[in-house]
Amino acid sequence: MRQGLLFLNSFKKSSTWWTIFLTVTFFYILSVLVLRFDTIISLFSNLGFWSGFWSVFSLYTQPLDTFSIFSLITFLVTATLFALHIIALRLYTKKRFYTKGQHLSLLGIISSLVGCLACCGSVLIAATTAFVGVSLNWLPFGGQEIGFFGLILSLGALAYTVRKIDAPLAC
Repeated sequence: MRQGLLFLNSFKKSSTWWTIFLTVTFFYILSVLVLRFDTIISLFSNLGFWSGFWSVFSLYTQPLDTFSIFSLITFLVTATLFALHIIALRLYTKKRFYTKGQHLSLLGIISSLVGCLACCGSVLIAATTAFVGVSLNWLPFGGQEIGFFGLILSLGALAYTVRKIDAPLAC
């Protein structure tokens, strides 16, 4: 219970909100760049720098041109969970290094990283299945189930990391 309160009390600090904002912004910029890379390259090559810049800027200000509503919501939840993992890992390392002076629990770091990487599981699985020639379109939601599974894994890893923040070290 105390671990959850320590995690929730971190939201009183502006650094926590900045971490969330910057993480979501970074992933949004990166995802639009990856998803629309060919469009961005063709805009710059055909329109020139300034016209291409404003056209690319409009790609970033109109997210429904890149994402569907469903994928945008999934993306925002995933990016926010990634930011929460960063916050939980920061609290965990601060508690272990600066107050108790003991080593980090490898399991705590791995669980946090697994949660962060689970958010990208749909991309990895889609690439793997495309490599072997299997399509995800035969699934009921066209592969979006994998993203939900990644979100569930991420939530579980976040809960585990939050519980480990103030737990005593045991071998």
